Amino acid sequence: MRVKLLLPGLPLLLILMWACADQIDPVYQFEDGFYLVEGRIANQDGYGKVSVSLSELVDGVYRLNRLEGARVSTVDDQGQTVEWEANAGTIDYYPPENFTGVPGRSYHIRVETPDGKILESSPETMPEPVPITDFRISFEQEAYFDVVRDAFIPAFRLLIDADDPAGRDNFYQWSRRTFQLVDVCQSCYFQRYRNGQCESHRSARFAERWDYLCEGQCWGVSNPLDFQLFSDQFSQGLPIRDLLVGYEGFDRPNGGLLIEVSQLQLSRENYEYNSLLKQLTTESGGLNAAIPSALVGNMRELGAGEELTVLGYFGAVSVAAERRFIDRATVDGVSLPFDRDIRLEPAPDCVMDCPPLAPCSGPRWTSTEPEGWEE
Repeated sequence: MRVKLLLPGLPLLLILMWACADQIDPVYQFEDGFYLVEGRIANQDGYGKVSVSLSELVDGVYRLNRLEGARVSTVDDQGQTVEWEANAGTIDYYPPENFTGVPGRSYHIRVETPDGKILESSPETMPEPVPITDFRISFEQEAYFDVVRDAFIPAFRLLIDADDPAGRDNFYQWSRRTFQLVDVCQSCYFQRYRNGQCESHRSARFAERWDYLCEGQCWGVSNPLDFQLFSDQFSQGLPIRDLLVGYEGFDRPNGGLLIEVSQLQLSRENYEYNSLLKQLTTESGGLNAAIPSALVGNMRELGAGEELTVLGYFGAVSVAAERRFIDRATVDGVSLPFDRDIRLEPAPDCVMDCPPLAPCSGPRWTSTEPEGWEE
């Protein structure tokens, strides 16, 4: 396979940044495309996921396409194979309900492509989890400076305590997700919502946006891409106290907000991969900055034949998580501007179900009240 500029890895996050940025000449140009496999198996429900895609270069920009018909399975150190379930219409696969990894056991991912190719990760042993001993939230009106907005941002500071175990190397990753009640489950622009999708119709030709209310109670789920990393190389066995692991913007003046902080234990290799990923995407000074080093994942193709480029990393991680609820109406501060306007489609001349309600379903919504919700 011919490669103009070969780098043994290109993360999903970096491709997403390209998709959202102004078009630029790509730093990496794989003439024949590549497979991208990113994900993890975890010791708790709700944290395992793997994304499988095939790239193509269109007008100088990489696009990720769903690999239709792929089969994804995990294999453990005892040879047990468990097939993961595809999330319809996306590139994501999830483990079966109630299937989790076990700390101390090793796992790898196997992807069977529709044309018979086998993509596998290196086996990885799941570390023991380290609990979060305390999770606190404090508010600051000028928490940090946003270069894009050219302003200081009001935000909640997320602080954790943990007791780092002595006698072993520990590698941490912290991320967050949030839950909040939503009224609108679908918005259509110059279109209307029918049969589960936005569609063109003469009645919506001049409607900049129509919003469609949710069927029953619905919580929006947000999974920000940013994360924090930490190695105990110079502090093994010492307590971790008042560590700032992230910010959550104060983006509306009222309503409940449930914030979850997850603390992941990574292997050394997974930590090093994510460290370079973070450096490439947030600390390198731009997409065309000099590359600090090659981003090497743990995916490969099995078997003989034409060599394929398979990028990404599949890890075995253990998770400890804590949640805190905030009533934003009680916050002593000023929120970011918030658009309260809901633009409903005018009811047409029909008997019932017009305009329709939108289902509370998909990875961004849940109709099940999240644990820790207080409102």
